[in-house]
Amino acid sequence: MKPVLLTSTVIREDLDDPRNDRLVPYNDFLRSLAKKKQLPLADLNPLFQNRIRKENTRDINVLTTDGIHMNAEGNKLMATGVLQAFGLDAGQIEKAKAAWAEPRTPGQ
Repeated sequence: MKPVLLTSTVIREDLDDPRNDRLVPYNDFLRSLAKKKQLPLADLNPLFQNRIRKENTRDINVLTTDGIHMNAEGNKLMATGVLQAFGLDAGQIEKAKAAWAEPRTPGQ
């Protein structure tokens, strides 16, 4: 079994935060390493940036509880990126998303 590399998400849900600029070379290294070693890559950073551009407002975090730690939506977006890296197609990913939306009882 091969490991899956994940690019970093974002620092805070503020794309103008200069710390996000510091992630660019790190994520570029991970992309290069995945290609060189022929490893699956879950390229999460662009997924997070696109979602933040579409949905965030200054006072509300969409993907994190505190700007760093994922909330349920952030976890789902990360899982989507990993499923894509595993090679699941759009239909399979939509099926997974539908399962995530189903109510669960403790212990399931």
